[in-house]
Amino acid sequence: MNSWEEEFYPLTAEESCYTDLQAVDHSILKWRGLTKENLEKYGLVKEKDSLFITKPLFEMQIDGDNCALCHRHSNNDSCGDCPLFEVRDGVMCTDTLDSELTSPFNKWKVTGDPQPMIKWLEKTRKLVLEKQDA
Repeated sequence: MNSWEEEFYPLTAEESCYTDLQAVDHSILKWRGLTKENLEKYGLVKEKDSLFITKPLFEMQIDGDNCALCHRHSNNDSCGDCPLFEVRDGVMCTDTLDSELTSPFNKWKVTGDPQPMIKWLEKTRKLVLEKQDA
């Protein structure tokens, strides 16, 4: 792989939102690319409390604009019928469940830890597959 984008963001969110499964798989791949190991592999830096991953001549803001699930389900700043929203019992990934200290998105934003978001996306993928089989 020549770049982080080739490995973890090979298609845009707009190109990856035709089905829920395609959108969640795109999201999982992107968030796996945001682990410290994968960022370091490509010389990328995630600054504390920033939405950007950067290196010289490359910058990407991590937000709803590059989330395939958001492109598929967002409606006027609402998550609509997003399966991630559904699996989180009607709580957005940027908002905190009663059982959480912070939301999965904000955990990454502040600490650089994408694992909570990956965990929720994997649960979302399971829900999407169960709905397909029903």
